[in-house]
Amino acid sequence: MRGADMKQRAQQFGFSLVELMVSLTLGSLVILALGQIYSSTSASRRVQEMQSRLAEDGRFVMGISSRLLLQAGYKQNPGYGSAPFQSVSGAVSTASSVAIVFDADGINQVGCNGVAVASEVNLRVTIFQSGSGLDCRFTNASGSTITNWVVAAASGTSRGVEVVDFNLQYGIDDNVSTVASAYQCAPSRDCIPDRYTSTPGTGARIVAVRVCAVLRSEQSAMAVSRPAAFTNCTGANIAASTTDRKVYRIFRTTVAMRNRS
Repeated sequence: MRGADMKQRAQQFGFSLVELMVSLTLGSLVILALGQIYSSTSASRRVQEMQSRLAEDGRFVMGISSRLLLQAGYKQNPGYGSAPFQSVSGAVSTASSVAIVFDADGINQVGCNGVAVASEVNLRVTIFQSGSGLDCRFTNASGSTITNWVVAAASGTSRGVEVVDFNLQYGIDDNVSTVASAYQCAPSRDCIPDRYTSTPGTGARIVAVRVCAVLRSEQSAMAVSRPAAFTNCTGANIAASTTDRKVYRIFRTTVAMRNRS
């Protein structure tokens, strides 16, 4: 009798092989689920970081571009002969670059770095795309300096931002006034754009500028998928945008010229 009790008691100790296998299976499933949750959370956080960097750089580009465009044609002396977007030393305004000419009073006008510039006449700021970056050149009597607004890494795989497209369209007033003479900004002019063009020719008739920039993340993320191609500023499909798994964003703004001639 005592031997049977001891045998029964021994059989009750520990786990059976089946119980052990079930425990290991459940534990593996829990670990797998936790790993998937962590991976999904990390991927979402990575995409959010990319979107945040794009938003920051995009807001900066639109903000500083607008500020500089508003300075175009500013003159300390209203009788001074310079006009908005007047070409200086061969500078031209095109679909991919804009040359902004102005005087500075030493207080209210800024350069490419956003810092107020000293009092001087015939200053020039040129905004242009350089490869996958966006630069700004400030020119005065002392020479030129370039400020890199958006800089892409040479490897193309950093956490930075690339400029895919930078486009400018110029609103032209064609001497067709649709308002009463009392409200015209100049003889036979209402300073309302009659058309937009990428080749303005002369700056005297430019009354507005549309600025567009397409930015994308340098890194890719598996969580990013796109069923259709992302388009650039002119509506054309961007090559490989459906398969590169990068985050894209487009920014637009329209700036009305203050110092119209």
